[in-house]
Amino acid sequence: MFIFLCIINYTALAQVTSDTIHLFFDFNNPKLNTGSRNQLDSLLYNDVITKNSSVIIIGYADYVGTDLYNKTLSEQRASAVAAYLTGMGLDTAHIQLCIGKGEVQREMSGTKGYAPDRKVDVVLRTAKNKNIAKAIPGTRSKIVALPAFFPNVDSIPIGHTFVLHNILFFQGRHTVIPSSLPVLQSLVDFMRLYPAVKIRIEGHICCLKTGRDALDEDVSPRSVHIDENPDGYALFTLSVNRARYIYEFLVKKGIAADRLKYTGYGRSMPLVEPERTLDDEAQNRRVEIRILAK
Repeated sequence: MFIFLCIINYTALAQVTSDTIHLFFDFNNPKLNTGSRNQLDSLLYNDVITKNSSVIIIGYADYVGTDLYNKTLSEQRASAVAAYLTGMGLDTAHIQLCIGKGEVQREMSGTKGYAPDRKVDVVLRTAKNKNIAKAIPGTRSKIVALPAFFPNVDSIPIGHTFVLHNILFFQGRHTVIPSSLPVLQSLVDFMRLYPAVKIRIEGHICCLKTGRDALDEDVSPRSVHIDENPDGYALFTLSVNRARYIYEFLVKKGIAADRLKYTGYGRSMPLVEPERTLDDEAQNRRVEIRILAK
């Protein structure tokens, strides 16, 4: 059982604050559903949870079932969240508590239960030092060490591309796995290092047998009959959505939108044809950066 206990130390200089995220589960199910996984992915993507975050994970169940069953179910739900976070890079030493509290007591009855109680609370704990002075703007070094696959922009003619290596997406989705975030941050650094550069982010996929582009499983099922969901991510444009995800990451990090474009080519521009090996598929499943101006 995935249970962690540790002693939380306090000092006179530190003040501990907490924020709580609620993750909801399906009836009688200890596994993370798509909505909860997406919520965790978003927290990781936006650096709300990092590998060094200190968290408390508390599972619950609704009133349907016996006390013992609900206690076990709540523990399994908490463990599922802990396992997902540690699998995405969270240090297990920073999980201060992982426990199941059993059912939430309610003056209710019925076989359908009470959905808001089928949850896990993730409590983020942040220590803030009262005596630390505010950071002085402009003191951060402007020297950026880019990965080797980020070329000197002078070596790339306008209109040419380079591949953004080590960007990995969850299968069938437009969301990158957390280990890819440092590469995206390097792209941010690249754009800051060359402020005159304008780019187009181009997404490509592999393995598609029919059609031009693939289904994006991150798009809400409610959009099936309206082509697009409220956020504008279309159902069958996985390559476009992946490029847009990177575009939005750059904008969120302060890169001006007028320096950026994005598009997706689906399966229409393979580097290797036909795909016979996993390496062939990997070469076709890529994101390219096209230099538009410099």
